[in-house]
Amino acid sequence: MLWIPLLAILAVINLIGCSNKEELPPTVTLEADKTTIKANGRDSLTFTVKVNGHVETRGVSVRTDAGESASSSLRYAATKAGSHTFYAVYEGTKSNVITVSVAHLVVTLRADRDSIRANGTDRVRFTVTADDEDVTADAVITRRGETETKLDGRDFTTEQSGQYTFYATYREERSEEVTVRVAAESVTLIADRQSIRADGREAVTFTVRLGSRDVTDRAVIMRRATPDAPINGRTFTTSQYGDYAFYAIYDGARTADLNLAATPTSLKFVKQHCIMQFTSTTCSTCPLMTTAIDRIATGTPGLAVPIVFHVKALCFNTPALYGVLAETADRLCPVWPSSLVDMHQKVNIYRSGTGEKLNEAIWQMNTYAPAQTGIGLRSVVEGGVIRITADVVANKTEEYRLFAFVVEDGIKHGQRVSESDTGDNPNYIHNHVATYPLTATDDARTGLSLGTLERGRKLTRTFTIDPRTYAVPRKVDLSRCHIVAYTLRLIDGAYTIDNVATCAVSGGSVAIRYAK
Repeated sequence: MLWIPLLAILAVINLIGCSNKEELPPTVTLEADKTTIKANGRDSLTFTVKVNGHVETRGVSVRTDAGESASSSLRYAATKAGSHTFYAVYEGTKSNVITVSVAHLVVTLRADRDSIRANGTDRVRFTVTADDEDVTADAVITRRGETETKLDGRDFTTEQSGQYTFYATYREERSEEVTVRVAAESVTLIADRQSIRADGREAVTFTVRLGSRDVTDRAVIMRRATPDAPINGRTFTTSQYGDYAFYAIYDGARTADLNLAATPTSLKFVKQHCIMQFTSTTCSTCPLMTTAIDRIATGTPGLAVPIVFHVKALCFNTPALYGVLAETADRLCPVWPSSLVDMHQKVNIYRSGTGEKLNEAIWQMNTYAPAQTGIGLRSVVEGGVIRITADVVANKTEEYRLFAFVVEDGIKHGQRVSESDTGDNPNYIHNHVATYPLTATDDARTGLSLGTLERGRKLTRTFTIDPRTYAVPRKVDLSRCHIVAYTLRLIDGAYTIDNVATCAVSGGSVAIRYAK
């Protein structure tokens, strides 16, 4: 009967042994064929799961600590760089941990050239690679600037010169920047001639070219000077002989200098004659001279410029007309009443023939003193002050002088017109009345020295006259006033008027008159 307890003991042992085998967990192991991949979505690794040392594919999963899972085929690829931890699960049992590193993509932007021309057609082509793989079609190329601009496609063109910077992005990775220089096409300044005559008329015409295109209208042509200055338009003339240099600027690009020679020429100027009339309101014969002068001035425009001086000491007169120039008139007057042509030829008053005498004096002065200077004038009134700018060009190198008067037209004042008791005309209109001098201290007979003028060299001087400093016993209307300016030179030891010019006081101008 001893075998019965023995069987019971064996049964208990067997039960205990079976129970321990069922409760032991399986051994789950995770392996990977590599632990580093690239974040390009294509590079991948493959996991292997082993259970109790045997490869198992059914009922297993591979997960990250972030909750991601590998594919059912146990492959894993990534598009974001970083470090990820993986483990396998089999029947509730976790495996060991594997750390996988996802490396950043190296995105590179390349340009097929580093400079192009700013003509709108020349282009640069970009290529984007990610770890040496061409991803241009899927990348975004951006141009830097105040406002970043995405490039439409892979090509860039422009008509604006400068430096442009670009970068590319692909899968949230950014390339280094690439700079492209855009230069204007070869800009060239061309002249239609290499020299001109320094006569103020013959012109050189410039053309600015960008490659083969004419861009003159959008370019600035500069003349080398101190400082450099732009020319007006595309042509240049001068009355000053010498060598000139020019260059053009287009879209920030500067051409090489272009040299031009202005050759001396015999400068011939239209000579206008200054007729100074010396008169008074009580001179009954003076209107004869006035009429003769007016006929010459209006009958042959540009021949003569009158200035009427009302004397004081030589004849009874009215302060309203001689004003601040009484002493000047008395000094200039050779004999009263009379006129002076170019401050050299005296002409008296005749009952008839005064005009013929004036014309004879003009003819004599054309022969005796042909014009060696040309005068250009500009005049403006600023804040009640008259500003006069005079340009003087000489044909003959010597010393010249200049003086000017403000003369007024349309002054209504009485004038004796006959010897009879009723010979006064209260409605007489006085024109060309000398009103203000260029300066109060200088002598109109000698003028202000301009120094020695070289032939062909233009001299520009600016003067001011402030009418408020003069007390004229009448109301002067500057809108009816003119500037009369004349140059003087020594002839046979005496100063003679060489030429004369006139323009309106307010906004008037007249150019130098060259003879053909």
